[in-house]
Amino acid sequence: MATPDPRDILALQSAVNDASSRTTALWVSFMTFAAYLIVAAGSVNHLALFQETPIKLPVLAAELPLVAFFAIAPFFLLLFQFYLFLNLVTLSKRIATYNRVLTEDVAAENDRNLLRARLDTFLVVQLLCRPPKERAGLNAGLLNIVIWITLVGVPILLLLQFQLTFLPYHHSGVTWIHRFFIVTDLTLIWFFWFAIYNHGELHLPRLRRHLIAFGCSVAVIFISIVVVSYPGERLGQIVNIRLPVVCSEKSVSISDCFLHGPVNMVTGRPQRYFFNVLVLTGLTLTDVKKTDAGQETSSLRGRDLAGAILIRSDIRNMDFTGTNLDQARLDEAVASGAFFGCADTGSPPPKDPDWPDHGCSSLRGASLYGANLSGARFFGARMEGAVLIEANLSGAHLKSVHLEAAVLTNANLTAAYVSSTRLQNAYLFNTNLSGANLDGSQLSGALLEKSKFEFASLGQFNVVSVGDTVGKPMLDFAAFDLDGSSVSPPTNVSDFNEMRNRMLMVLFGEEERRTTWFGSKAHMKPEDFNPAFSILTPAFYESFYSKEGKTDWSQLKGEVDNHWNSVKDGAPAENAKNGDLESVKRRFLAERFTELACDGENAPFVARGLISNEIILRAGASADDFLKKVLDIPHCRGAAELNPRDYGAIRALTGVIILDKTEIRPPASK
Repeated sequence: MATPDPRDILALQSAVNDASSRTTALWVSFMTFAAYLIVAAGSVNHLALFQETPIKLPVLAAELPLVAFFAIAPFFLLLFQFYLFLNLVTLSKRIATYNRVLTEDVAAENDRNLLRARLDTFLVVQLLCRPPKERAGLNAGLLNIVIWITLVGVPILLLLQFQLTFLPYHHSGVTWIHRFFIVTDLTLIWFFWFAIYNHGELHLPRLRRHLIAFGCSVAVIFISIVVVSYPGERLGQIVNIRLPVVCSEKSVSISDCFLHGPVNMVTGRPQRYFFNVLVLTGLTLTDVKKTDAGQETSSLRGRDLAGAILIRSDIRNMDFTGTNLDQARLDEAVASGAFFGCADTGSPPPKDPDWPDHGCSSLRGASLYGANLSGARFFGARMEGAVLIEANLSGAHLKSVHLEAAVLTNANLTAAYVSSTRLQNAYLFNTNLSGANLDGSQLSGALLEKSKFEFASLGQFNVVSVGDTVGKPMLDFAAFDLDGSSVSPPTNVSDFNEMRNRMLMVLFGEEERRTTWFGSKAHMKPEDFNPAFSILTPAFYESFYSKEGKTDWSQLKGEVDNHWNSVKDGAPAENAKNGDLESVKRRFLAERFTELACDGENAPFVARGLISNEIILRAGASADDFLKKVLDIPHCRGAAELNPRDYGAIRALTGVIILDKTEIRPPASK
C-alpha cells in the first residue's frame, strides 16, 4: 500500500475546504443564535420586568422564567462563541499549512493563485489564504471589518444589551453574572483573535503593540461595571462627572448622568435612551377586577425598585411588603389600599439594619407628591426624608412608620391611624389630621404650622412626644396627653435631611421650568415666580425654625378646653342633663365622624379608616349611632365602598350581623 504524500496540495486543499464548510455552518448558526437572543431580549420591556413576565422564546413558543433567562442565555452565547473560536483556530492552522506547502512546492505565482481560487469562499479562508502583501487592500479591509463585527462586536454588544435590558430589575447576582461574562468574552477574544491571524498559535499578545484594542477593552469593562449600574450600587457612585450636553446642570454620578437624568413631566420618562430604573408612567399596573373586589392584587414583596418612576400609575391594592422604593417617583400615583409593610426575614437583623435586612418597605427620600394613598397600609415602613406634599392619606394606616424628616405639607390624613409613628423633624405644614389617631407618636422638632388636628387623638391612650415643635397647629376638639420632652432623632438624620432636600430641589426645578414655560406662553412674567414662598424649597421650612416660634402647648390646651366647654354649653338641655362633659364629647365626636364618613371628601376611605383603625371607639357608646348611619347606603357616601372586611370590623365592634349592604339585623336585646 502506497504511503500518502503529506505534501499533496489537493489533499490539503480538500482538508481546508472540509474544515471551512463545518466552520461556515457553525458561524451561520452562531449569528442566527445571536439574532435569536437579540429578538428575545429586545422584546423585554419595563412592564415585563415589573411583572416578571416569563420570556416567550420565538419560534419555540416555550416560556422561561424572566430571571433564569437573563442569567443563563448569555452563558450559552459564550459557550457557542468559544466553540466557534476553537474551530476558527483549527481552520487557521490548516490554512497556514496549506499556504506553506503551496509556497514551497508551486513556484509560479499564477499557479498558486489558481489553486487558491479552488478554496472555499468562507470569508476567513479568503482572508487568510491571501499572500501577506495582499492582506492590506480594500477587499481585505472589508473582510476584516465583517469578521470583527461578527466575532467581536456582536457578542460584546449583545452581552451589554442583556445587562442594560435587565438592569432596571435591580438583581445584583444576575448583573454581576453579566459583568463576568463580558470580562470572560473579552478574554476569549484576546486569546483567540490573534491566534486566528497568527497561524492558529494560541498565545496572549503583547499589550504595548495593541494599545488601542487594550484601551477599548478597558473602556468596555469600565462601562459594564461602573456606568451600567443601578441605584444603591456603590460602584456607580465612585465617579462624578459634568458633561455640557448630557448632564450639564450639576456634577452627578456617571451612572445617573447616562442612565437616569431629569424627568420629562410630559411623558413622565427621564431624558435618556437607557434607564437604570423602571419607568412605568400612567399605566394600570394593578389587576382591576381584584381591586374592585377589594382584594390584594400583584405582589412585589422584597423587590428592589429603588428610583423607580411610577408617576400617575395605578398600583391600587398591590403588596409592596419589604420592597425597596428609595428615591422612587410615585407622584400622582393611585395607590389606595396598597400595602407597604414588614415581614420576618428569618434571620436576626443587625444593630442598624438597612434594606433588605430589616424586612420592611423602604421609601426613603421617595416622592409621593399628590399621590392617592387613601386606605393604604404602611405598617413599620421606612419613609425617612420622603416627600408627601398634597398626598391623600385619608383612612391610611401608618403604625410604627419612620417618617423622620419627611414632608407632609398640604397632605390629607383624615381618619388616619398614625400611632407610634416617628415624625421627628418632619414638616407638617397645613397638614389635615382631622380625626387621626397619633397616640404614642413622636413629634419632637416637627413643624406644625397651620396643621389641623380637629377631633384627633394626641395621646388619649399613649403619650405623644412634642418637645421642640415649631408653629401653631389647630387642635379644635382634640384629645391629648403630651410629653414636652424631646426624643432624639436617629443618628443618621442628616442623611435623611439630605435625601429630603435633594428631592425637594428636584421637584422645585420641575416647578420652576413649568412656571417659566407656561408663564411665557400665557404672557405672564416668569420673574414673578418667587422661590422664597415655594413649599418645594428647604428654605421655606427653615424660615419657621429661625423665627423661634416654638409651639405653646399650654395655650393650645386651654383653647381646646374652652371649645369643649362651649360645646357642652350649646348642647340641648336634655343632652346636657343626661350626661357629663365626657358624654357630650362622645356624642359630638360621633356626629363629626359621621359627617366625615358620609359627607366629607374621600368619604369611603374615611369611613373605612374610622372603622378599621378603631378610631370610632373614641365615641364610646355613641359609636353605635355612627355605625348604623354608615351602613345607610342611600344617605351615606362612605357606605357604598365598604367591603366584607369592613363589615367584619363593624360586627367585631358592635355585634351587628350584616348579611348584605341593605340588610342589618341588630343584636338581640338583653
